[in-house]
Amino acid sequence: MSRRTLTWVLLMPLLVGGCRGNGGGESPTAPPAPPPPPPAPPALAVVEGSLVGLFTASSGLPQFSTDFSGSKVEVERVDDIGFLSPRPTGEVSAANTFRIEDVPVGNAWVTVSGPNHLTREMRWAIRAGTNTFEGIDLVNDPDFPTHPFWKMFQWSTGGIGRWVEPAHIVVVSPNISYDDVVTAMLELAIMTRSRFVASVEARPPTAAEREALDLHCHYTGTAANGKIFVGQGQIDEARICIDRDSGIQATVAWALVRIRDDPQAIRHAIGHGAGAWHPCADFGPTVESLMNGKCTSNSVPPAPDWTVFDRQAFLFAYSRPPGTLPDDFTRHIELMQGTVSGTDGAGDGSSAPVPGSTLPGEAERPGRGEAESRER
Repeated sequence: MSRRTLTWVLLMPLLVGGCRGNGGGESPTAPPAPPPPPPAPPALAVVEGSLVGLFTASSGLPQFSTDFSGSKVEVERVDDIGFLSPRPTGEVSAANTFRIEDVPVGNAWVTVSGPNHLTREMRWAIRAGTNTFEGIDLVNDPDFPTHPFWKMFQWSTGGIGRWVEPAHIVVVSPNISYDDVVTAMLELAIMTRSRFVASVEARPPTAAEREALDLHCHYTGTAANGKIFVGQGQIDEARICIDRDSGIQATVAWALVRIRDDPQAIRHAIGHGAGAWHPCADFGPTVESLMNGKCTSNSVPPAPDWTVFDRQAFLFAYSRPPGTLPDDFTRHIELMQGTVSGTDGAGDGSSAPVPGSTLPGEAERPGRGEAESRER
């Protein structure tokens, strides 16, 4: 090989290498990054349970159908996942039981609908394994008058106003029958299946309690909390103070009622103290109720004693979280936790509720340290 040929062969790698360096030309495009791995599918669980009727003959009510075999239980959406399509659904059997496969784990919104009851919406905490919710009760009167009920228990916080702790009734007037007050309290306890309970004593108010009574629901101390004060009056008068510190639920903090000394008036007043107002029907037919009274329209005198509607309404109100709305829908409600067995849940029988989240677009938590009153 000649010297000229050798030089050319040796320079070729250098010339080619120079085109790839900083001295000239552009760098080739970097290879594309590999696509991210697809998100893992949500963990799935099984949900099963049973349904029962809320209104039964044992509650002193007419016999309503407890056959829910035409109903269905649907998981509509799960937090952090969104609406589900198709919805996991379980058909209710002739034994009023249901089972739903392949339900995503998480906090779920669940609806029970059918012909023999009001639609019920719930919040379930779904965990890995088999989740069992036994004895879910339904308002099994599809013709239940929800509008008067709503007028009877509605609060501006958006749900049912009722006690969530035992109350203490203080009969502050010596002219009110202590025995009749105790009787009315026991009747309400039976009607609500002991979800409304109270102790009763007769005595004058303390100085701090007197201050609370004078300031009504503007009182900011603690002396009145948990109490229903029963005094003597010439007309139906009630102030029920809602505890805004309980958040977006409507729970009763304390109450003041003034009444005449007769059994009908005392029952009516203790009903007010338990959270109920007059079931004023702005439209449609009125209902027969011991809680009837003065309304802006359709005023109806109170019935002489508790009626079927009263027994239904108080049982309904005290069997649902304070965030419940007719037709048995719920807002700002707590999570229900069933018994879990199987994967990651063997032997877990927890049933304690935990706070639920706020529905999109709904009201936020009211300010703390406030109360509101509604007067009749």
